[in-house]
Amino acid sequence: MTLDVRSSYGGTAFAHLNQGETFTMHQNYAEFGSEYVRGFAWGTVNAEGYVQNGWFC
Repeated sequence: MTLDVRSSYGGTAFAHLNQGETFTMHQNYAEFGSEYVRGFAWGTVNAEGYVQNGWFC
């Protein structure tokens, strides 16, 4: 299972996080009803980006 990493809020995916890779969230737009969060994708991606909210444990 993978998680798309996007270049902008709701933008096109430029990479995928795989099982075992992590994402550090910097900003949560949930107060505005957002479905995306901004942060840093660790692992093979190693870049800033946005992921879909709700995929965190």
